[in-house]
Amino acid sequence: MKKKIIISLLAILTGAILAFGTLFYLNKETNHAETIYALQIGAYASLENAQKIQAKYPEAIIYPSEKYYHVLIGASKSKEGLQKIANVLQKENILYYEKEFVVSNPQKIDEYNTLLLKAENDKTIMFLNTKILEEMGEV
Repeated sequence: MKKKIIISLLAILTGAILAFGTLFYLNKETNHAETIYALQIGAYASLENAQKIQAKYPEAIIYPSEKYYHVLIGASKSKEGLQKIANVLQKENILYYEKEFVVSNPQKIDEYNTLLLKAENDKTIMFLNTKILEEMGEV
């Protein structure tokens, strides 16, 4: 009788561990989307025109949507982080338009954004901005 109880408990425990492991793995692999605040310097119907503008701003990326190729020069998960980037761009007399985008799996962006919020000098702010833009991807 004790043997059957022990075997039953071990079976339940093994099943629970496997179920938890599978659930953890599936949650980790599931894509989720979040809003990113961006500074856009242009949006073009043709990739060629977007690339012409991007050539003037090496730190910028081209982010495609259904209709346009957006040329982004700044991005952050928070408005506070975006304002830090905007302050640096204003010193350089770069004109931009604020826009929101939805991106999938922004895990690395979260890490860079946390550092961005703590950053004090312009060089660090723009370095982290570049890393966030790289994580958003490019055409």
